[in-house]
Amino acid sequence: MKHHLYIACGIIIALSTLSTCTTVTQPKKSEGATALTTKVWLISGYAPTGTLLPIEPGHGSSARLILQANNTLSGTTGSYTFEGTWKAGKPNAAGEFPFSAVITKVQGQEPANDIASRFEADLIRLLKKTSFVRPGRGNMHLMDKNKAPTLQYIHRSADAP
Repeated sequence: MKHHLYIACGIIIALSTLSTCTTVTQPKKSEGATALTTKVWLISGYAPTGTLLPIEPGHGSSARLILQANNTLSGTTGSYTFEGTWKAGKPNAAGEFPFSAVITKVQGQEPANDIASRFEADLIRLLKKTSFVRPGRGNMHLMDKNKAPTLQYIHRSADAP
């Protein structure tokens, strides 16, 4: 009988301790964070006028995008570096996430010519215009509010941050 009393007291003490513990909540991360983070994304296409134009990473551009799990982003257009924040929601049936990016800082050297300048301005503009992202196997497709392509990135496992 004494043995059962000790067990009951132990359970009551344990339950009361648990009920008085303070719960620490972590800041909410974007729903799509795990599919997009911890990778260096290389530009592989962009759609300055609505039609996706392919770009060979490392041969046509050195533009990169890094999405951190804490919802910050950083990247380069080639001549400029940029920083900001991003957010992704829950995926729809097609595996597309609502997505938004806010660019808070752009800095760097002026591009070498008008074509490069236009390309780099387009990258920032299209990233800001993106409303959806569809992650794929080794790639992600960014789209505007009408699901038209804006940017396309690829990830290669050999590319480390």
